[in-house]
Amino acid sequence: MLRFALFISILVLPQTRFAIAQTPTPVPTLLSERSDVNGDNRVDDSDLLILMEDWHKIAGPRIMTIHIPNLPEGARPLRLVQIPAGSFEMGSSETERSRDSDEGPVHTVDFAEDFFLGETEITQAQWEAVMGSLQQQSEIFGIGHNYPVYDVTYDQITGMDGFLDKLNALGQGYFRLPSESEWEYACRAGTQTRFYFGDSLDCSDERSIPSGDDDDDDDDLGSDNCAAGDLPGDRSDYMWYDWNNPRNGFPRGSKEVATLGPNAFDLFDMHGNVREWCLDRYQSSYEGAPTDGSAVPALFGYPIVQRGGDWDSTARHARSANRFDENRSSGHHLSGFRIASAANPLSTPTPSPSPTPFSTPTPNPSLDMVTIDLPDLVDGARPLRLVRIPAGPFLMGTSEDQRYASDNEFPRHEVTLANDFYMSETEITQAQWEAVMGSLPASYQFLDDFGLGDDYPIYYVSWDDIRETGGFLDNLNSLGLGTFRLPSESEWEYACRGSSANPNRYGLFAFGDDTGLNMETCNGSPFLNSFMRWCGNGEMVTEPVGQKVPNDFGLYNMHGNVMEWCEDSEHGSYNGAPIDGSSWSVGGGDRRIVRGGHFDIEPRDCRSASRSSMFRDSPSQAVGLRLVMTVAP
Repeated sequence: MLRFALFISILVLPQTRFAIAQTPTPVPTLLSERSDVNGDNRVDDSDLLILMEDWHKIAGPRIMTIHIPNLPEGARPLRLVQIPAGSFEMGSSETERSRDSDEGPVHTVDFAEDFFLGETEITQAQWEAVMGSLQQQSEIFGIGHNYPVYDVTYDQITGMDGFLDKLNALGQGYFRLPSESEWEYACRAGTQTRFYFGDSLDCSDERSIPSGDDDDDDDDLGSDNCAAGDLPGDRSDYMWYDWNNPRNGFPRGSKEVATLGPNAFDLFDMHGNVREWCLDRYQSSYEGAPTDGSAVPALFGYPIVQRGGDWDSTARHARSANRFDENRSSGHHLSGFRIASAANPLSTPTPSPSPTPFSTPTPNPSLDMVTIDLPDLVDGARPLRLVRIPAGPFLMGTSEDQRYASDNEFPRHEVTLANDFYMSETEITQAQWEAVMGSLPASYQFLDDFGLGDDYPIYYVSWDDIRETGGFLDNLNSLGLGTFRLPSESEWEYACRGSSANPNRYGLFAFGDDTGLNMETCNGSPFLNSFMRWCGNGEMVTEPVGQKVPNDFGLYNMHGNVMEWCEDSEHGSYNGAPIDGSSWSVGGGDRRIVRGGHFDIEPRDCRSASRSSMFRDSPSQAVGLRLVMTVAP
């Protein structure tokens, strides 16, 4: 009766949030008068299944279908299911059988908003339709339109021109990987048992060899199969795991998606089939983990979380709480993914206010500089100062003969900035961010890993953290000290290269070149060390701003330390780019430009012309910002 009541709560939870219209969805009677649904004078799992069927008919989930051009006939469409907001206990208790130490401590996670999650893993046909081709899939591991795609890396999914880039370019919404907490919340679908179908404790979770079998054939190995627990049938009726192998009459490898029953949120294959990439950096415990459903920011060089188990792993690895860690650039026959989206997938960030001339403060004519008096800046912290950058023309991009040029730096073109502007002399510091926002970012507990202190650059801030309503720019502009914004990409490069009097204006760096150094390595260079923080410094951390030699505009750290967000959307070349210094925000999807290189990257990517981009909602230890303020006419 207790487990029956548990599942009743699952059915009640989504009903109003899944309604598409404003009128409340009719709710079936779910309590005592309906408990014995089939009239057999017993309240058991058969009644539960009927109630689940009623719920799907009457209050069923809201489905979003993504229309992918070139999806072959007969291939399963890409659909996402709306997951209702709520709370759950994430992780496994110390008494849960087969648990691992990285599944604790158990902690409450609260989701304030609904979100969407793919009803299945991304299939091979869906991948091919979006990407234009399908990397080698094997007959051994499962091949076909509706089999899950595998052998895909985190970077192939989230990187530039990766799956998410191309899917988002279709203009049907903004899609991403789920956070690890979103994944577990959706997998559990209101349960706290080891699997969404029950605890399934009547047999082992480990791999075993049948009695009398003494050969070394892996096909003979597999976990046991037994009763599911809360739902009728066996565990193998709900998940593809290593029991489903040739020994028991199943082909080796992954299976077509959605061939076993869904959980209470109508999600298929949350246990087994292929492991699924999440957004999060893997950590060995949940100490300090977010409690709002957000992801632990991914870091370069650190493993990423995978969830869900797979067809070749034991039952213990398919549990709701089980976690894997995998190198972001490693793909193998067990790695796939499903996608997520906000409840309003077409939402866009709030536009920045149109720049208006400031009246306070007054520039110091001798220094061509203004100082912004932030009311809550801590004593001893570096003040927020901006340097006046004079108007003028320059050549943006890379010449055909320059070393290390990249395709996205062409064509080289003239840009003319008609008006002076002010740019902050350094990246925004942690003290300056805290003075404006009242606190460090939600990921502040990780700041100590890559440099923590008042005058260190702020990082782990996304473009949205800066630009959205209530974000950094909103708060700073509300102080009445001027109108601030992110620089356009052309303003950034113009300021980085320095004045027309700089003999190195069109060199690799504003300060010159070290022609004897391979710029694709982290080999040390005392010359470069004087001007920028990069991977050749020996310490893979940021440093306090303003410690390197500035360029001839008086700007520090334009090369290295942290990359800097620009206003512009990402485009693969400069074809069609503005030539007046304005930002290029039309098209380009949900990636935003970052410039300048960072502390953990080779010098070729710190060049004046080097360009990169990141998803606008993705914070990173390698990305911060500096500001621009409009000059009064």
